[in-house]
Amino acid sequence: MPNDRAISESVSIILIISLVVILFIVLAALFLGEFHLEQKTAYIMTNLSSEKISGKNVLTVFHRAGDAAELNQTGRAHYTLAVYVDTLSGSNRTQPVGPIVFQPGTTLYIYNSSMGYRATTNPAALSAPTALSVDACPVRVRLVDETSSTHLLIMQMNYPCTPTGPAPTVTSINVTYGYRGWPIARLITGTNFLPGARAMFNLTAGIPPEIHATSCTALNSTRMVCTFTLPTNPLAPPSQRYNLVVTNPDGKQGMRRNYPYVYSAAPSISSSTPSSGLQGATVAITYLRGNYFQPGATVTYHQSPTVIPLTGVTVHNATRITGTLAIPDDALPGYYNVTVTNVDGRNYTRATRFRVISNAPTVTGLSNRTGYRGWPVIERITGTNFVDGATAAFEAPGLATIPSDSCTWVASTQLICSFNLVGYPNSTTYQYNISVTNPGGRTGWRATYFTLSSPAPTISSSTPSSGQQGETVAITNLRGNYFQPDAVVTYWYGDPAAPSTSLGLASVAVPSRTMITGTLSIPADAPAGYYNVTVLNTDGKSVTRRNAFRVISTFPTVTGLSNRTGYRGWPVIERITGSNFIDGATARFEGPGLATITADSCTYVSATQMICTFNLLGRSASPANGYNITVVNPDGKTGQRSSYFTLSSPAPYISSSTPSSGIAGNAVPITNLRGNYFQPGAEVTYWRGDPASPLTTMPLIVESIPARTQITGTLNIPAGASIGYYNITVLNTDGQSYTRRNAFRVWAVPAPTITGISPGTGGRGIGVPVTVTGTNIQAGARVRLYNGTTSIYTAPLGTVTPPNTISTTFMVLPTVVPGTMNVRVTNPDGQYAILAGGYVLT
Repeated sequence: MPNDRAISESVSIILIISLVVILFIVLAALFLGEFHLEQKTAYIMTNLSSEKISGKNVLTVFHRAGDAAELNQTGRAHYTLAVYVDTLSGSNRTQPVGPIVFQPGTTLYIYNSSMGYRATTNPAALSAPTALSVDACPVRVRLVDETSSTHLLIMQMNYPCTPTGPAPTVTSINVTYGYRGWPIARLITGTNFLPGARAMFNLTAGIPPEIHATSCTALNSTRMVCTFTLPTNPLAPPSQRYNLVVTNPDGKQGMRRNYPYVYSAAPSISSSTPSSGLQGATVAITYLRGNYFQPGATVTYHQSPTVIPLTGVTVHNATRITGTLAIPDDALPGYYNVTVTNVDGRNYTRATRFRVISNAPTVTGLSNRTGYRGWPVIERITGTNFVDGATAAFEAPGLATIPSDSCTWVASTQLICSFNLVGYPNSTTYQYNISVTNPGGRTGWRATYFTLSSPAPTISSSTPSSGQQGETVAITNLRGNYFQPDAVVTYWYGDPAAPSTSLGLASVAVPSRTMITGTLSIPADAPAGYYNVTVLNTDGKSVTRRNAFRVISTFPTVTGLSNRTGYRGWPVIERITGSNFIDGATARFEGPGLATITADSCTYVSATQMICTFNLLGRSASPANGYNITVVNPDGKTGQRSSYFTLSSPAPYISSSTPSSGIAGNAVPITNLRGNYFQPGAEVTYWRGDPASPLTTMPLIVESIPARTQITGTLNIPAGASIGYYNITVLNTDGQSYTRRNAFRVWAVPAPTITGISPGTGGRGIGVPVTVTGTNIQAGARVRLYNGTTSIYTAPLGTVTPPNTISTTFMVLPTVVPGTMNVRVTNPDGQYAILAGGYVLT
């Protein structure tokens, strides 16, 4: 398979080329330093120590076994070894004295010189004056393999040493005093302080006691911080000062004489927090404030013969003590003294710094200092030392005790208690004491602090304040004061000694001393008017409110009419106002010697309003306000307002005629003969001449009398009617009439005029419809054609649209000579008009 072989050879060539390229890249990187092929770290086992050689402190490094190394050299024959000496002042790379190959079995000696640290394998070189001791302390030696680019640590060792130097001096301390029994931290300044230096206080010539610092830290050669715990055993008095001594690790000392001193004063007390507690309470004293308190001090709170020790005492510092004060339940109440006794026996007593308060309750106030007979009272009682479960009572000499029904504990200063005052007699002002009794039996009270009152009731109003005969009224609020449960209420009318009507309030409820509710049933025959209201309490006290309730009659009343005058022959729609109207009520007008006019219909609007229609046709006129208006309810009860309606029938009156003129021979529609007091059936006449024997009389054909102020109809004016002004007379059905003189004018008929004819030309022997226009063309007018003054053709009777046009058809015989013709229009009265040359006959 030649193709497969060719592919295999190609792949082999590619792989060979790739390997050559990779090898070239690696060699180039090694040559250029891009890759570092680290060798293993030198293996050197050593012993490190320090010796005194030629009177000098020398560090030694003994090569026990392992690889050879060349000190500080970079040759490839051996590992490159560096020796570092680390001190507080820094790290130093040791320089070899000549080339040194550090072989197993070789000792390396390290010393100091003016040029830095040196290393040699020849101990004789240490006797040279240039070889100095290694005095730095502390000191550490590190062996580092520097063949590796990372400088690998082979091993290191800290050499034990004692720092040494010049003797220290002491110049000051930041605070020159302290308090017995308390630790103090002080900053000491001076010179030549070495690491590990310590300090103490002592007296001259080392007389005990010495007070050694519990810890010291040298910040530098001139400053150190030390902590001293001042002992509780007897110390020198403040007048005798201590020496301040600093000792370096090499034993050298510095001292400042008679410098600090230690206080050992008696304690003092300024306050106790808290400053009071209840009998039987355990009180946490969070701050007994004072000064010069010592650890281990004891505290007592005392008032002869009671002594109460403070337990769990903690003396936080010279000015603060805390602890727990368990006050016995029988401890005497009052102010207690406080005594602090230090461990050195010194003590101090502060008088009246703490108060033991009686845990018996006290009563300071009530939310209600007056209660009312028969009513519960809820009291918010204020005071002190109330305990959950406490009860209360009202009590007084010679009166029954009133215990609380329930009490709710709110706080040690507040109780809420409910008292039921039903059945208890009233007291004098503040006759009752209020007492509170805790569950433990302790009682506190406030004397002459509560009044049980039983005043006579009062009435201010009744809601509602009225009701109708036959109605059951819900009295929702008989308002007043000092009502008692089971009070009796009476609504009455008449003489107090013997009321004519007495109505008892039923289903009485007295929800509060200021309110009574109930049901009042008013008989249908109860007298209408104002009633008095009496409330009688269970203690026999009563009150009467006069005219507090009104019983209203259910008979209808009439107060007004929308129209107090009606006119004969015309219906009148009345809006009647009043009261107690019932749906279905009717109304009527009635009066002495007059026929009753009953409403055709009545519509009920409300109890105070109804709308009724009365037909006054055919009724006789009445005197002014001669009619009464009466309303009759469906139950037969009536109400009336007397002398309140007038049926009027005045003579008619004419003010104008529209239109006010017409042409003789025409029918004129009279659209509004205006006036007043026209009656249905009235007759109207237009006339002129002598009233006794009129020259011309034209009756109006009455079409309607829509109102008493208007008549309409048609007036036919004869063609021969005399021209001029006419009078108009209206005659009502009651015989009364009125004449308006010169209220209408009849005009003569004017001659016609012609303004045109259309079409203006026409043929012979055919029908040609024509329309002649002009003015004053009357019905029955005829159209003719004239040749000059000779009539040649009369058109058929046409259609006239008064007063401007007449339409007809010309049918001229073919034998008539054509030409320009005159057009003549002749009215029935003989008057005519000519349009010269108005028509061309073809």
